[in-house]
Amino acid sequence: MKKRFGQILLILAGLVGGGGAAAFGVLLSLDSYNNAVVTGDGFTIFYGLIGVGLIGFFAFGVVPLITLAQEMRRPSKKRPPAETPTRQDAETPPAAAAPAEAEDRQVLLAGMAARVMAATAAVDGDLQSSEVAVIAHAVRDAFGARIDPETIEAFHARALKNADMLERNLTANRQALTSDERRKLFKAAVMVAFADGAVVDEERDALSRIGALLDLEAETQGDLAQAAISEVRALTLSASGP
Repeated sequence: MKKRFGQILLILAGLVGGGGAAAFGVLLSLDSYNNAVVTGDGFTIFYGLIGVGLIGFFAFGVVPLITLAQEMRRPSKKRPPAETPTRQDAETPPAAAAPAEAEDRQVLLAGMAARVMAATAAVDGDLQSSEVAVIAHAVRDAFGARIDPETIEAFHARALKNADMLERNLTANRQALTSDERRKLFKAAVMVAFADGAVVDEERDALSRIGALLDLEAETQGDLAQAAISEVRALTLSASGP
């Protein structure tokens, strides 16, 4: 809008200037014409001044007016509105932050797995050293984190005092877990249950609840249980030495 207004002012100034130049040229040409009529010469100057006046009027008034008309016929280039961040954009981290976010997620998953395994170990009472070793191994191997025995014991003590800690942890977080993460959690729980070489009825019931809370089919639970038992046996053999 401001640009169009400035162009209009410029054209008006050009018209005034062109009209003045034309009028000045006409006045001079009339004076030359009178001299030519009286003296019989000067017609060349007369026509020259007429030409100067017309050229000035055309250059300063008509050409800018045509230019303005063409500009006004063109569609105005509106500045695109600033993009408003959507809710999805606000919630999606930038690409540069992806590694840090992945690392934080691994830490959270490792803590959740440790709580689930500690709660599984609490089903039959005391925390055995073999269970502590299995929990530390599973957290490191499946989730890439380290956990010290003191933290495991603290989780175990909390599970003993809160019988529903296992269900609350899984219910609150299962929707955020991928299918692979759910399988890892179930396998880790089975490893703890089998850490002492046998799975008692209470542990078997707890594993069934864990599998149901993680939305795992019975066949998938069976396959994961076999893999967990095999891994615990291999871990036990490596720990006992040749």
